Amino acid sequence: MNKILVPYDFSKPAKNAFNFAAEIASKTGGEVVIIHVIYTSPMYETIYLRGHDGNLNFIQEMQESIQKDLLSNSKLQTKPNISTKIISTNGSIVAAILEKIAELGIDLVVMGTSGNEGLDGFLFGSITKKIIRKSNVPVLALENEAKVSEIKHILLPSNLELGQENFIQKVKALQAFFDAHIHLLLINTPMHFQPEAEGKMELDNFVKHHRLQNCQPYFTNHWTEEKGIIAFQSSHKIDLIAMSTHVRKGLSHAFYGSITEDTLQHSKCPIWTFRI
Repeated sequence: MNKILVPYDFSKPAKNAFNFAAEIASKTGGEVVIIHVIYTSPMYETIYLRGHDGNLNFIQEMQESIQKDLLSNSKLQTKPNISTKIISTNGSIVAAILEKIAELGIDLVVMGTSGNEGLDGFLFGSITKKIIRKSNVPVLALENEAKVSEIKHILLPSNLELGQENFIQKVKALQAFFDAHIHLLLINTPMHFQPEAEGKMELDNFVKHHRLQNCQPYFTNHWTEEKGIIAFQSSHKIDLIAMSTHVRKGLSHAFYGSITEDTLQHSKCPIWTFRI
């Protein structure tokens, strides 16, 4: 997590995301890259922005505004040695963020789950979901203020499918960074029902197969996976939820993608995601 990208729209969730990223950077000695994208439609960009000298001044003014906003942040002032870089650009928000992830060799994206609305700000709810679907690096999304030092209990909901070795290795690295305990959760639903004894045996086999340490397996019943995740998070005082997403489209995405996205919408704690 040496290069962390933070999409920024001046909103409270964006500031919370920056503070969290800054804490990570202070621990890893990494760099925080702040990106602000001014949304413009292709027609507007063609007619007005391209070749317009005023656009460069506008970008510069935006960068200065972000710098002033960040410097007014008392938490940043307590960590003066954090390396930061500010990027302002215009165009498609999602495309710009994904482009910078690849171009700058980003290791982690930290972003808010909601924010300012309108053309002058990020529609963070939908933007975050799209970045989670398309990003090739982990995305950590949060709305409320969170502290790195307080992340000690990570919830790992799983269907226990095989072929998740890369994802599990990422989760292990995440666990090591926070020095946290993992709560491995299998949710039994009417749609995906199985006997409790069978489910608990699969959980134990999953822990042994992936050699998970400091990990407690749980088998619980609920109407849906996402409601079961939120209920477990609330009752067990979970600090962070780690979930995988799948590269699927159409009806398949509507089924598999909705679990992560619905959890993102209702979770009160940060969610870390990685695309399989």
